[in-house]
Amino acid sequence: MTTQFPDRVLYRDHSWILAWTSGTGLFSPQRHGIEPAATCSACWCGYVCVYRVADRQLLLDRLALNLEGPPPVLFGVRPEPDRSTVPLFSAMYHDLQHPVPFSGGLLLGRDRPEWPRPLAGMHPAWKYREVLELVFTGGELTEARDCSEPLTAIRREVASRRLSPDHPAGREELFRRIGSLFCHPYSSWRDPNDPGETLSFRTAMAEITRSERRGRKPWSLTTLFHRLFRRRP
Repeated sequence: MTTQFPDRVLYRDHSWILAWTSGTGLFSPQRHGIEPAATCSACWCGYVCVYRVADRQLLLDRLALNLEGPPPVLFGVRPEPDRSTVPLFSAMYHDLQHPVPFSGGLLLGRDRPEWPRPLAGMHPAWKYREVLELVFTGGELTEARDCSEPLTAIRREVASRRLSPDHPAGREELFRRIGSLFCHPYSSWRDPNDPGETLSFRTAMAEITRSERRGRKPWSLTTLFHRLFRRRP
């Protein structure tokens, strides 16, 4: 399975990757009688959301949706066709501004290295240079935590081998250290006892640390996803 298109959250004048969630109430097409169809191996669920935090409220701002039939009007907004260079979705919704009654935590990330990419699913939050945890109750933002600096410190310890995920005690300590940074519990990787996951963890953290030492941004996202929501005159 291919790495999946991520949802995004617009917060404080930046677009953040929604790296992980812990809670209930995010947008689901099925709750509105909509059954999306997979658009490609990078989007098995058939839809991608862009959320926005405005006046401490979580809103569904944009939606890319793939359907086998005609797309419906959603929250009073008529869909537009996907006008990107490589159309992947049958309907694009803009300016939805629909309140989302989410309760729980959202882990947001910005700037991560390109390699190694996960074989499936999403990139875990520890790969990002900037990490925020946003905590919501009924769609209202109650707390925002910047976890970037402590995660950077952990990555550097792994890269220098002061903290090693190569043995059970080291992995347990990493789980404890990373988990203690957040208000809510999150799953950061598929199987911490899988040797392949351990290698990915070490390699990714070392690459991030090397990039930081060289003073350059390690990675920028492909333009494909950005084109999905680009308006045309």
